Amino acid sequence: MTEKEVEITREQREVYARLLQNMSQWASLMKTGGPGKAFLEIDGEEFCYFSMLDGMDTLTPTQRQAVYYVYICDMKVDDAAKKMGTPNAPVRQYAEMGVEKLCRFKHLADRGMPLPKMKSTPSTRKAL
Repeated sequence: MTEKEVEITREQREVYARLLQNMSQWASLMKTGGPGKAFLEIDGEEFCYFSMLDGMDTLTPTQRQAVYYVYICDMKVDDAAKKMGTPNAPVRQYAEMGVEKLCRFKHLADRGMPLPKMKSTPSTRKAL
């Protein structure tokens, strides 16, 4: 099974959106609480902080920017679009595609399947 063949449900996208909205808080917990805070459970599904970062590294720069502004920074799409210098509609699409790609990454990683190649270097993680 390849990344593109993984079916993602609306519920999975919603869980990921909620997780991303709390990513900054999770990063703070990691800094103060150490590795014991690396795992979170949401709706019976376990998420690993470091796997989330690996997933973010597979997004295109534009998808990653949109996900960061729209979900992690909780910006309105209009504000994110201004920050990115792009019209509103593409920002929403980039953010949604990014969340879907993160869901697929997790699905493949949980099953030990081949993962997509990274589009960025770990240095892009500094924002989180």
